[in-house]
Amino acid sequence: MRKYILFLCLFAMSAVASAGVITFDDLNTRDSFYILGISNTYQGFVWTSSGPELVGWAVATVSDPAVSPAPTPVSGESYAWNWAGVQSLYITFPTPYSVSGAYFATLSPGYAYNASSITMYGYDAADNLIASSAPLSLSDTFQYLSANFTGITKLEIRANSSEAWFSVDNIGVSASGVPEPSTFGIVALVVAFFGWHARRRVGAAYDRPEAEIERITDQRKLEALASFSQFRVCTGYRCRASKP
Repeated sequence: MRKYILFLCLFAMSAVASAGVITFDDLNTRDSFYILGISNTYQGFVWTSSGPELVGWAVATVSDPAVSPAPTPVSGESYAWNWAGVQSLYITFPTPYSVSGAYFATLSPGYAYNASSITMYGYDAADNLIASSAPLSLSDTFQYLSANFTGITKLEIRANSSEAWFSVDNIGVSASGVPEPSTFGIVALVVAFFGWHARRRVGAAYDRPEAEIERITDQRKLEALASFSQFRVCTGYRCRASKP
């Protein structure tokens, strides 16, 4: 029983570790992912774009924005943006992933080359389009765009045109197969049941009256004697079957 409980606990812990939100808050600078040397490693994913290798994904902060003034990030001080105004940003996952959504805004209020809308697309391992979101009209403050993609290996974030800039923050991702919160509730109920069942068995043993314990002991002794009488009794080299 303890093995089952341990397995369920490890299962829940691994599920939590596989789900999260990419906030970019650990990147406190203004640079492209290429210059930072993290295009193939950040968060364990591959970050590319529809443009040349040295452009595409980039990060900026409120104090060092892509263009001043910066939109207020959803969390922390950092946010991502599309360096050189590439139309599409891509994230390639090592295994099938789920993407719940992300926050988007213009690059800067009043900037002449702001993108006007954003759409997200999901692709499978064979690069087939399998999911898409509704388009989101951008404003100068971050707005959430829901995706609810499951089982994708590549995410595309596409602006309405090339040479159109935008900001992105707090991308919700999780490895496909990670349980929903309701599943964690079921796991907790199963663990609670095993615990209750163990306590019940122990309690039942202590709750038996002394006379009942003696009766069971005597009965087992008789059963043991009856079984023993069925064995063959051997003396020297001769054996005979004993009679009950």
